[in-house]
Amino acid sequence: MKNEQPPQFAFISHQSIKSSAKLNQLIQFIGQELQTGGRNSAIVPGRSMTYSDAGASAYFTMPALSERLGLYLSKVATFKQRDKADARPTINSIVVTYNSHSGLPAAFIDGAALTDLKCAALSAWITDLCAKPNVTKMALLGSGVQAIQQILGVTAVRKIKRLAIWSRQEKNAQALIEKCCGLIDPSIEIELANSVEDAITDAQVISTATSSLVPLGLFEHLEPGVHINCMGAHTPYSRELPLTLLEKSTLIVEDRKTAIDEAGEVHMHALQPEELLNEDDLFNKRTIFSSTGYAFYDLLTAAYIISQTT
Repeated sequence: MKNEQPPQFAFISHQSIKSSAKLNQLIQFIGQELQTGGRNSAIVPGRSMTYSDAGASAYFTMPALSERLGLYLSKVATFKQRDKADARPTINSIVVTYNSHSGLPAAFIDGAALTDLKCAALSAWITDLCAKPNVTKMALLGSGVQAIQQILGVTAVRKIKRLAIWSRQEKNAQALIEKCCGLIDPSIEIELANSVEDAITDAQVISTATSSLVPLGLFEHLEPGVHINCMGAHTPYSRELPLTLLEKSTLIVEDRKTAIDEAGEVHMHALQPEELLNEDDLFNKRTIFSSTGYAFYDLLTAAYIISQTT
C-alpha cells in the first residue's frame, strides 16, 4: 500500500497579510458578495462559547461555510482577563480553513490580522453607505486594538480633514497618534481631545473602540445624520453607547440574532449590512453600526487573504 503524505496547511502570517492585503480591494469584495446574495448562500452556525474562572476566561469557535467560495472556516479564540502589568494580548485567535470542494486543508491564518482587516473593511463599507459624502471630522473614542482599524476604514471612504482622539489613558492616545504617522494622509489634522464631548463636537463620523461595559458619555449634542461605528465591548444589557441613543437611532448589525443574543433586544429591528442596499435616505438618519461579530465576514476576509497570498 502506497504511503501517502498527509495534506499540509500553509500558514499565513500577520506580516504576510500586512504586505499583500489591500483594504480597498476587500471593501469592494465584501460589497460584491452582499450585492450578489453571498450572505444568503452561506451557512453560519452560532458561535460556541465556553467560560471558566467566573467569566474571566472564555474559549470560543466561530464556523462558517460558503460552497460558492469553496471555503469552510473555523475561527478558534481565547479570551483572558489580564492585569495592567501583563502585556500579553487579551484575545488570541487562529483561523483554520479548508477547501470545501476537495475537503483538503487550505490555510492557517493569523487570527488577529484577519480580524483587524475584516473590521476595517466592514466598517468602511457600512460607513460609505451611511455617512454623508462631505464629512470632514471624525472622532475616535478609545485606543484599543480596533482603534487604528477604525481610522483606516473611515479614511478609506471619506476625505477626513480633522481627527479628534480621546482615550482614558492619554499615553495610549499619544501612542495611537504616533502610529497614525505614515498610515493616513499627513494633511489630516489630529487633535487630542480632553473629553468625550470635546471629541464628538462637530464630528459627522464617530468610532468607539474601548473595553468599557458602560456608556462613555451622554452623547447629547450629536450632529444631525451622524454615523457611529461602535466596535468595543458589549453585553446584553450595556455597551459603550447609552441605551437611549441606541433606541433612537437606526441600528446596523452583522447578524440580528447574534446581536439580540449578545447585545440585547434593542437590536430587534436592526438592519443587516445587505439590507442597507434597499434603504433610502441613510445620509440623513442617525445610524449606528453596533458590531458584535459574525463569522460570515471572517469567511469573506479569509477567502480574500488566501487569494492574495497563496
